[in-house]
Amino acid sequence: MIEDLTIVIQGRCEEEQLKLWIDNYSEWNVVLSTWIDFNFDLDFPKKWKIIKSQYPIRFVDMQNIDLQIVSTLNGLKKVNTQYAIKVRGDEFFSNLELVYHKMKEVYPKVLVSSIFFRPLGLYLYHISDHFICSTTENLKLMFEKTYDLLNNHTKFNNSPESHLGFSFIAGKENWDLYSIHKYESINDNMMRKWYSIFEVNELKPYIITENNSGNRIYYRDNYGYGFHDINEI
Repeated sequence: MIEDLTIVIQGRCEEEQLKLWIDNYSEWNVVLSTWIDFNFDLDFPKKWKIIKSQYPIRFVDMQNIDLQIVSTLNGLKKVNTQYAIKVRGDEFFSNLELVYHKMKEVYPKVLVSSIFFRPLGLYLYHISDHFICSTTENLKLMFEKTYDLLNNHTKFNNSPESHLGFSFIAGKENWDLYSIHKYESINDNMMRKWYSIFEVNELKPYIITENNSGNRIYYRDNYGYGFHDINEI
């Protein structure tokens, strides 16, 4: 385990992936932040913290980003370490120590996964949210600012990842959170300044999921290069 890192597993959970988290990270600092109807009968490690929240009143219709924000923030409230990595309850990654060490190398940049990281210029401030690793304070800043943005009904496109990516930078740069148009021309420079990409294929075995037109797709150690260019940042 890594003493100053906490894994925050958030959101909707699947039993197969949770069993893998338990088998591989039982001695790590872990916060599982899920929902009140979570009912898997699993033997969770005693040192893990389990949070089961009520579903929030939905405040934005955009690929469940509001649920991601709420479950992540609820989990981060229980983190007592300097660093944290946010992952999903329907996914699994091995070898997260590699992510931790890379995050320390690129800090103060936030380290995000390569899967579905969009090429610079395709969508404004679009990161990947399949895992996000930095200081706990940076993750809180990202999700708190995104909550503020979307809870005030300021939506500038239909990509949750764009709102996460922009809101963190806005917080760090003291920008006007509600005026992204002011910062369109410096998208590429700011993305290079504040984010770095970690190649998910270094974390095998893994399970990554996506919802495509109502169908759940699973990548099991076989995610290929799609929309991102790992060398861009």
